Amino acid sequence: MLPKAIIKFIKKHHVMTISVHDAEEIWCSHCFYVYDTELNSFIFASEEDTRHVELMLKNNMISASIVLETKRIIKIKGVQMRGKVFKIKDNEFENLKANYFKRFPYAVLMNFSFWIFQPDYVKMTDNTFGFGKKLKWDKRIDN
Repeated sequence: MLPKAIIKFIKKHHVMTISVHDAEEIWCSHCFYVYDTELNSFIFASEEDTRHVELMLKNNMISASIVLETKRIIKIKGVQMRGKVFKIKDNEFENLKANYFKRFPYAVLMNFSFWIFQPDYVKMTDNTFGFGKKLKWDKRIDN
């Protein structure tokens, strides 16, 4: 289970940046997300004809970040993650899709597919705990 401070930060925000790659190309994209604490997973949506979807289909290992935008050093907070992403089939994770539409109701007008990101390593920087303070979570150790 992620530390409570990381979960609290993740739930306060709604946009993450994902970084994707294959053997020849790298790319990043900003995605609206909903986080599910029980599954320790993020659900996000994307149109099929995007560069990041093309790369995720080739390599499902991605990195992601969520950051608090601030100019004050003492308030710097952010989460960096690594894990795998999977395309959600039409009949999977209906409750997560419902939560996504609840948080982003205008999304019902979009033509996209849903994805689930399952982090296996998370690092949070939070200067409010002390300059350069890091909280880390590693699924390999937590099990």
